[in-house]
Amino acid sequence: MQDTVILEGATCDGCAHGNCQRTCRILWKEDWLRKVDHKALSPVLDFPRGFPNEGSKEDCVGRAFSCQLTSLPDASYRLPASFEDIVRQYIYSRNFAKSGIPKHACDFLLWFNFKGQRFLGRKRYASLYGKLGRTPSVSLRLQPGQLVEVKSREEILETLDIRGRNRGLSLTYDMLKYCGGRFRVKRRVDRMISERTKRMRRISDTVILEGVTCAGSDAWNCPRKCYCLWREIWLKRV
Repeated sequence: MQDTVILEGATCDGCAHGNCQRTCRILWKEDWLRKVDHKALSPVLDFPRGFPNEGSKEDCVGRAFSCQLTSLPDASYRLPASFEDIVRQYIYSRNFAKSGIPKHACDFLLWFNFKGQRFLGRKRYASLYGKLGRTPSVSLRLQPGQLVEVKSREEILETLDIRGRNRGLSLTYDMLKYCGGRFRVKRRVDRMISERTKRMRRISDTVILEGVTCAGSDAWNCPRKCYCLWREIWLKRV
């Protein structure tokens, strides 16, 4: 994508899309914005922490929706697949100066390892494989604001199948760094729009945590910083 940014705190509450609870970060074209002198900057807008439609009973499961998420293929162009262009993607990202060379080198090696695993027929990292055929579920009935602790890597692996998933939801490499950490629940996710099918889907026993986003390390350094989805079986109350 070109000339597009993400603003702090600006997320979709889903009220215009069947009350989807995915809480995607809103993308803004630079033409829609104007710079402000930081010396004359007024207090930053305090976005509401709540979500007004949490109690809605409207059933939109199965309905097709159009939103920024489903429009991304039309709003972007395919990244060239040459080795040179892939390297350039990591080197010339705008936050390179802040992130530093070591982080980008590690990101690129992680991507290269991922592609190697795929070439060998492994869909996920070997370290994230589980052993189960049918995966379990736990309902903690967590609510926004409650404090939880992410279980250890070993405890989470015990809930995964041989594809590294719990009831279809993958545990990504980026999520491992949060193991053992304590966070507050930002929102329950009971329904969300599928990026692939553009239709509303149900999802159970799943939450997002405040400040816990994907760094894109195992997704070609994607900068969208989507909120990670957590099965409640991967968490414990504090």
